[in-house]
This record gives sequence, C-alpha cells and structure tokens, in this order.
Amino acid sequence: KKFLQKLGVLIQGLARKYCPESPTRGDYARQNKSGVTRRNPTGITTGSLRDSITVEVKDESVSINVPANSRGGKYGESIHDKKGSEWRKRGVRTKQKGSKADEKFIFRAGKDSEKEQAALVDNLLDDLIKSIGV
Repeated sequence: KKFLQKLGVLIQGLARKYCPESPTRGDYARQNKSGVTRRNPTGITTGSLRDSITVEVKDESVSINVPANSRGGKYGESIHDKKGSEWRKRGVRTKQKGSKADEKFIFRAGKDSEKEQAALVDNLLDDLIKSIGV
C-alpha cells in the first residue's frame, strides 16, 4: 500500500502541473484594455481543479481523479469530456502549458511519468532484496 501511495502521489504531482488553470483577476485585467475585470467573484477560483486532484489507494490499486463533488469537479468534467463543445476558451495560464493541459491530463501525467514509476518499482525491489538478505 505504501508503494501505491508513492506511485499515486508521483502521478498526482505531475497531473497538478498539467491541469488547466482558471485565469486570475490580474490575467483578466491584462487582457481587458480598460483594466476593469469582468470576472464573477463567486465563480471557481484559480487552483480549484488543481487542488481537487486526489489519490485514493485501495488494497491492490491506486486511483487519481477529480471527484465530481469537489470544488473543481464540474470544471474537470468539462475539460475531460466536453472539449470542443463546452470547453473552448482557454485561459492565459492554460495556454502557457500548451497541449499538456488539454483533456485527459491525468492520463497524460501517468504516461509521462513512466520512467519515474519504473524507478519506484526498482527501488521497491531493491528494498525487498535487501530485507530478505539476498
């Protein structure tokens, strides 16, 4: 279970780097020539999707996801499932991340961290070998 937790945290960290971000008020002000922001102050705050990415470890599996009932759940669903139909306008911070911040960013984080995952497996095997004295 400890190994699965490390694996989940590794992928979660990369997914948090890849996830799209809502523009801040400053981003809106820079885009708007008048300098007046038009952002809804009660809307989703920056980082809510990033902070909503969770790791759940079970006996033989690990799950990295955005729960639907979390702060960023609705936004995460739109990004993963509705790109093109409902999710069109990408913010400045999301554009800076490029294609890594597109839909399926959690899956992409898992694929992109394969070398680090292999290193974790190697470390686990080394620890097992040392513990049994081979």
